[in-house]
Amino acid sequence: MVLKLFLQANTALTPLSHAVQQWSRSIRVKVSNNELDRALMLMQRKMQSSGMERLIKQEPTRHIKNSEKKVLARKALHRKLASQDLARKLKSILLKKVSMHVGIFSLPAEVCKSNQKVAVGTSLLRKAPVTIKRCVKAEYQ
Repeated sequence: MVLKLFLQANTALTPLSHAVQQWSRSIRVKVSNNELDRALMLMQRKMQSSGMERLIKQEPTRHIKNSEKKVLARKALHRKLASQDLARKLKSILLKKVSMHVGIFSLPAEVCKSNQKVAVGTSLLRKAPVTIKRCVKAEYQ
């Protein structure tokens, strides 16, 4: 007994190319000695590793109303904006940390006393010179 799982093709295909596409999308598991449970577990593992299970779960099983689509779109947009905001904050924190460490350890003492802007080295994250507004002690927070 051989178990097969096929994905439905949404495009119009010729019978031959359709058969080839179905063959390439199939998962075959051989059941030996009537070990159906073992074969099903193996098929599930193959589906997870190939990403086929994710594709099947993504297909809607029921009709989604337009109002629900709007709510889902708004939530997705909110998640995207929150993620971008967090990435922006993390980037600014990293740039401050890197520029602080690069700038503090290479400044002479007389420059720190005068509190002037000085271009020191280059940052690891960007190729532009790092400028320090005022000299501060390196404190690890």
